[in-house]
Amino acid sequence: ANTLIDRCVFSGNYYRTVTSKKRAHGAVRVSGGATVRNSLFTDNTAPFFPAIWVGADSHAENCTVVRNASIQTNSVDSDVGAVYAADATASVVNVLVTGNTDGEDAAADASGNADSFDHCFVGGDAKFKNPGKANFRLKGSSPCLNAGVVLPWMQGARDLDGQPRHLQILPDIGCYEGLASGLQILVW
Repeated sequence: ANTLIDRCVFSGNYYRTVTSKKRAHGAVRVSGGATVRNSLFTDNTAPFFPAIWVGADSHAENCTVVRNASIQTNSVDSDVGAVYAADATASVVNVLVTGNTDGEDAAADASGNADSFDHCFVGGDAKFKNPGKANFRLKGSSPCLNAGVVLPWMQGARDLDGQPRHLQILPDIGCYEGLASGLQILVW
């Protein structure tokens, strides 16, 4: 309860056994008020939810979720997204979710309660710097730059690289805060 997972990388986790849908998740299951933020989820595999399962009153904030795979198909179950919001009290904010697949290599990015997703980038080209070499930082042309919403914890916070979380007018979506081009003077 009320656990915080911050600035972590979850990669290469594999969960194969399908004993029950509730237990068929991959890298992280947050529930009971827990939060995962500023974290990267890549190349995880599980039957239904390979990256993040967000339960009641729990949160996923400013995470990047890419190249995860469900081994189930959408024809078997419609809830095979890499990020799953369990109900209306689950909160998924400023999360970048793209390039995740189901057992038939069809897009399987986000599922569950659609109202739980706020200021997220789901599907499409996020314009990563070099995804082939697992560099999921954002290019200057990314639609995720300055597209998030300011959250109370961001004052003085750091992204996955240790950069200040809120450099622009609005924070970036995902686990990395892009750096503005040109001269920057940071005062805090």
